[in-house]
Amino acid sequence: MPVKRNFQLHTFDAVSGNDCDKTITRTWSADDGCDNESTCVQTIRLLDQTPPTFLCPASNLTPIECTANPSLGQPTNVMDNCGGNIIQSKIDVFSNSGCITTVNRTWTVTDECGNSATCEQVITMEDTKPPVISGCGRRVIIQGIRNVDGICSGDVTLTSPLIFDQCDENVVLINSYTLTDDASASYTVGQTIIIWIYRVGLPGLLLG
Repeated sequence: MPVKRNFQLHTFDAVSGNDCDKTITRTWSADDGCDNESTCVQTIRLLDQTPPTFLCPASNLTPIECTANPSLGQPTNVMDNCGGNIIQSKIDVFSNSGCITTVNRTWTVTDECGNSATCEQVITMEDTKPPVISGCGRRVIIQGIRNVDGICSGDVTLTSPLIFDQCDENVVLINSYTLTDDASASYTVGQTIIIWIYRVGLPGLLLG
């Protein structure tokens, strides 16, 4: 009558590499209980080639006020099959049409192994606020000098006001006295009121 033997199966794993490219060298051994043993080697390679998944932030239907760095959310539900640190980044491309600015924002989500996924978000902005002018209300008093023609006047050096516009870098000032952005000139005796006007966007469009 055959004798029932106690067969045993064993494994031993040797692991090398990293979480992005890992190799497992697995040694299998079978023992029949009579000191007879057989072995074989199995090589298992694990590669992380799957990009993360995420939900892209929604584009807006109603324009928001113009700003240099618009914020309308960021990727959510970010997951990666192998875990680890995940980096989010964005690239903005601005385009203008009149008073409407469109931002084409590309979101990129990258895992530790360099696998990345992207999505596109479109942000629409509208310029509804005028530029801000500062340093416009200064009062300057000088002593005039009478020339040979009997006209009393004086040379005045004036500092132009500062102007800032959130949506348009092409904003310049023009004053009503010299019709330039510099009001420094010779002024006759008496009071002269200078009106500063700002020009936005297209040449020839004057807004006060």
